[in-house]
Amino acid sequence: METAPRSVRVRVGNTDLTPTHGSTAAGPRRFAWERAGRADLPEGDVFLEVFDAGAGEEGVDAVVLSRDGDWAPPTF
Repeated sequence: METAPRSVRVRVGNTDLTPTHGSTAAGPRRFAWERAGRADLPEGDVFLEVFDAGAGEEGVDAVVLSRDGDWAPPTF
């Protein structure tokens, strides 16, 4: 099945991160964690936004923030 390229962009506070999901599929299950980038967060509340940045119909099920830049969520 052919699909359009998927891409989402995350904004953390005033920082726009590089769009993710540059490929057309995430494998047979069409699910994958994508590292969006790094952002320095000020103390207090920070607004997080997720934008559709591609030609396909993107969906985001979860966003994970971590203090450890090397950490990766488990794969399913």
